[in-house]
Amino acid sequence: MRANINWIPMALLDTSIIIPVYNRSKSIERLLERLSMLEDLERAEVVVADNNSTDDTAEVIKRNRFGLERLQVVEEKYVQNPDAARNRALEQSTGRFLAFTDSDCEPDVAWLRNGIEPLARGEADIVAGRIEFLMGDAPSVSERYDSITFLQHGTAVDQRATAFTANLFARREVLEHVGGCPVVPGWAGDTVFTRLAVDRGYRLVYEPSAVIRHKPRNFRQLKDKFWRIGHGKGASAFDAVFRRRSMAGEVSRQSLKVSGSAQAISNLNPITVARQLRAAGCDRSVLGTMRVWSLGAGMMTYCAVVLLFAFGRCAVRAPFDKAAR
Repeated sequence: MRANINWIPMALLDTSIIIPVYNRSKSIERLLERLSMLEDLERAEVVVADNNSTDDTAEVIKRNRFGLERLQVVEEKYVQNPDAARNRALEQSTGRFLAFTDSDCEPDVAWLRNGIEPLARGEADIVAGRIEFLMGDAPSVSERYDSITFLQHGTAVDQRATAFTANLFARREVLEHVGGCPVVPGWAGDTVFTRLAVDRGYRLVYEPSAVIRHKPRNFRQLKDKFWRIGHGKGASAFDAVFRRRSMAGEVSRQSLKVSGSAQAISNLNPITVARQLRAAGCDRSVLGTMRVWSLGAGMMTYCAVVLLFAFGRCAVRAPFDKAAR
């Protein structure tokens, strides 16, 4: 049983919920409906940042406000990145306390008050809530893998001092101190932000009673995530290694993206994946399918490494060949 909670009305009046969205007309409607069911939600501000959606997301939000009196929609048309959309929403929000979630999430009715409580009591500066997965009756291999590999907030907070904006709460001054949500390649601004904040002395805690439910990714979505992470790592490596070199314009950024993608794909090695799935109680047929998938990922990694060397040699030799001529 929680202690006296007379702080809730005042704190929630000073809370803004930040939601980036891009081409998710169906899921944003479900999210807004779930938000309308939250305890004391009428006191909180909801800011949705449309990141240049090309479907009917904007129209769906206008038609279905679900009684959210403090709902406002802003647009981020220039930078296609969810963290850029979050920063746009932050500019328009007014709350001292910030609650972040994604457009494909579904919050529990007590999500907001349980996540804001440690901030309002002065027990934390950043709070990571629990993320549960909405598993169907017969989840696919990729959905099982996603549910036990990603968005594990307890592990992320304890072992890496990082957290994810799918379910995150923070004081506004923390975001202001680190310069907002970092807009980085690969869409990993949330982990960069939380790690920067912890390194500067802010307190990050895990609150399992602040629950968000998230649908696991299918194979295509999981593949896209790995590829996006790889491209982000490659672009970051390019900037770190070649930013001050005169040959920067000549070096192929694509070769480094291939390297990052190979690194991401190689995480699907058969031994690690089999152990994770076995620990999650998967049966033999699922493990067998996963081994085939992992073998395919290994072959893709090998091909990516070969392409890396091919592109890399051509890219690095090109400026020298040109100079020789």
